[in-house]
Amino acid sequence: MRKGISIVEAMISSIILLIGIFGVFTYRYTSALNAAKADSYITSSRIAWLLLENWRGNKGSSSYDPTAADQIGSIGLTISTMTTGPSVPTGFTKLGQYKVVINNVNYFVTMSWRNFPAVPGINELDVIVAWSQRKKGTGVVYDDADNSFHLTTYAQY
Repeated sequence: MRKGISIVEAMISSIILLIGIFGVFTYRYTSALNAAKADSYITSSRIAWLLLENWRGNKGSSSYDPTAADQIGSIGLTISTMTTGPSVPTGFTKLGQYKVVINNVNYFVTMSWRNFPAVPGINELDVIVAWSQRKKGTGVVYDDADNSFHLTTYAQY
């Protein structure tokens, strides 16, 4: 009898070790990818809430302009007017389409409103935020966007 391990035993242990290493790297990659996706969703929801609450504070005015310096303030984001963006929901009137840049990531926003049919004196305010996850958020045109976040609130006018 010889002592030691055979080539078959060495190959089996190598395969088991490689499967373990592959599993660890797959877990790390998936975790990093999901963290990036979560960060994009959180940022888009913050943008939507910021715009909606500020607009609601202006009583849902149909002349609200989020690009005005006194509307949003200096919080590390840039808002500019766009000609394209997410489509306006059925029955809503478009307020405007905008590009919001925060942390060098482009978000495309469509803001719209309508008179709430069930209650007179109430406006339904709607914001849709879209962005590109595939290109790490650096898509420069709306056509690059592949994710979106939609939020609606109400304001008394």
